Amino acid sequence: MSKKSSNKKVFSFKKYLVIFLVILSILFSGLIYFINVLPLEYFWVFIATLGIIDVIVSLLLLSNGHVRNLVGGFFSFILIIGMIFGINYSLNTMDFFKQFGFNEYKIENYNILVLNTSNYKNIKDLNNQVIGYLDKDKYEGLNKAIDKLSKKISFKSNISSDVSDLFTKLEENIVNAIILEDAQISILKEQVSNYDEIIKSIDVIEVEIKNKDIGKSVDVVNNSFNIYISGIDTYGSINKVSRSDVNIIMSVNPTTKEILLTNIPRDYYVKLHAFGEYDKLTHAGIYGIDESIHTLEDLFDTKIMGILTPAPSVVRAKFTDLYVKNPKKATDFYYQFSQDTNYIRKDRVARDKKWKADTQYGKIDITINLSKPEKDPRDIARAATQTKNDYPKCLLCAENEGYAGTLSHPARQNHRIIPLKLDGQDYYMQYSPYVYYNEHCIVFNAKHTPMKIDEAVFVKLLDFVRQFPHYTLGSNADLPIVGGSILSHDHFQGGAYTFAMAEAPYEYMFEIAGFEDVTAGCVKWPLSVIRLQGNSIGRLAKVSDYILQKWRGYTDEEAFIFSETDGVPHNTITPIARMNGNLYEMDLVLRNNITTEDRPWGVYHPEEKLHHIKKENIGLIEVMGLAVLPSRLKKEMDILAKAIIEGKNIHDIEEIKIHADWVDEWLDSYDITTENIESIIQKEIADCFVQVLECAGVYKRTEKGFAAFKRFLSVL
Repeated sequence: MSKKSSNKKVFSFKKYLVIFLVILSILFSGLIYFINVLPLEYFWVFIATLGIIDVIVSLLLLSNGHVRNLVGGFFSFILIIGMIFGINYSLNTMDFFKQFGFNEYKIENYNILVLNTSNYKNIKDLNNQVIGYLDKDKYEGLNKAIDKLSKKISFKSNISSDVSDLFTKLEENIVNAIILEDAQISILKEQVSNYDEIIKSIDVIEVEIKNKDIGKSVDVVNNSFNIYISGIDTYGSINKVSRSDVNIIMSVNPTTKEILLTNIPRDYYVKLHAFGEYDKLTHAGIYGIDESIHTLEDLFDTKIMGILTPAPSVVRAKFTDLYVKNPKKATDFYYQFSQDTNYIRKDRVARDKKWKADTQYGKIDITINLSKPEKDPRDIARAATQTKNDYPKCLLCAENEGYAGTLSHPARQNHRIIPLKLDGQDYYMQYSPYVYYNEHCIVFNAKHTPMKIDEAVFVKLLDFVRQFPHYTLGSNADLPIVGGSILSHDHFQGGAYTFAMAEAPYEYMFEIAGFEDVTAGCVKWPLSVIRLQGNSIGRLAKVSDYILQKWRGYTDEEAFIFSETDGVPHNTITPIARMNGNLYEMDLVLRNNITTEDRPWGVYHPEEKLHHIKKENIGLIEVMGLAVLPSRLKKEMDILAKAIIEGKNIHDIEEIKIHADWVDEWLDSYDITTENIESIIQKEIADCFVQVLECAGVYKRTEKGFAAFKRFLSVL
């Protein structure tokens, strides 16, 4: 080989080496920029430095001097090795950070557990046996695990309220096997010291659950932000559901370059967001990272908003100033203020499922309540062990304004109330935290005094709508069963909403001797309603009281109306006041709370066959035509719709068999499709609620009922 040819090849090698060096530098710089480990000003310094080094090394390599070539080759070798190491390190860093980003799915492992002493070896051995598990409504993953299991074997279900109850049933052979998620097993192991000697797992069902993306786009350069750091108590994938043993909130201020770390102890006793139950913070992690985040938000938001919320005097002064101009402007401000301070839980209220339905009585409102947590018996038991505190006396007392709360009493630091005068007496107005309708307000006595329906109440209701003519205001009845609210504290409920009852027409008119100036009639409504209209608060209050007194002392054995039995009063009234143009309007709903041996819930209470939809008391809101139905119905209706479409026997499905007889009544009346099944179920729920209201009516809408109603009117 000639010297010339050899030099040419060496030069070509050096040229390719320089090109490789440049490409490697560009790739390395791009990775450094992408993973954002350097502030921008330092990144440009890095680029400039690397570029200068590349130019120097390239010039040394491409020069003619042998020594220069050696020096350039040495430094290019060092540079290439360094950048390959740096690129590898950067890629590993990116993979590491990916673990801390949003995981689309979380993984839950559900174990099929049996007693060690049993003969069950695998899933097939449990065919046609009884398997226990927790309430599926609370665990999305459990639903998927049950679906997977049902495709493998047939089994009978047994539902338990908690892990301890489930374990007890397994020990006592009430069930042949139980299903528990990994994190739930860790809780059980805390309670059962010899767990491994008693229980064995014969199978594991892995399910994936889509996480809720609760993150928001944040400008981390200019705006402060929070990061939640959770440490799971298990080995395995970072997206595996487990107890959250580390709970740290990192608050970052990029402007001041300050970081605040707030560590919340794992055993801190908090109310879990999704369930309204008190438990250790670590146990929130069992339901996924989003449950831990929401629980911590609930823990801090009221306290923080309490600090930011203006003083009561400021809020009241603003309300008063606006009221002078226009009462509606005042309530608009106060309603928006209650939302802005998160006293009205807009995010939770939005969960409620609502629809309107056409009925023979007009369009009624249906709400499946998913916002207000139901009271858990365990909460009641725990509260009983707490030191008794007579402050505040109840949830409606004025002392709740700004109150920090206890285990048995919610925090109200962000709560502000508006003072009112009703017939010269001190009252306050607030909004319900879980508004069932627009501007759902509560007007309550400044003193903790029991509810009582009398002439003074009628005056106060009418005085309120005089001051706030765009509002309706009513009172629950003052007797148990028909009350449906807190009877220990005098209060009313109202709001800026037109209920179906308000639009119901007169069915027939009548006159009351001595009150000919007052228009009176009976309303076409499922309950027994007398409607009065007049232009005088005093006259309307007096005639309302006159009817009340007549009703309280009224007995009609033929109609099974008894004023009292064994000294216990039964007759009372639910009153509702509103403005109708320039006239005051009062609806008086006749109520009776008598019970019998075969109707322990009440004779004028939803019949037992309707309890699958509604068995709670029929209070003021329901009376006016808005159904507040239990949260379980949403899940049950979803399952029901699917079962009907698939042609399954409702009687055989544990979760919805309570609805089976009801479904049998209407199923053949429709040409059911996937598109119309939801609307059909909603219509039938509405019709069922109408029956609930008719049950609460003391006079039924029959010839016999109308005749009995008129017998009462004849004594007026």
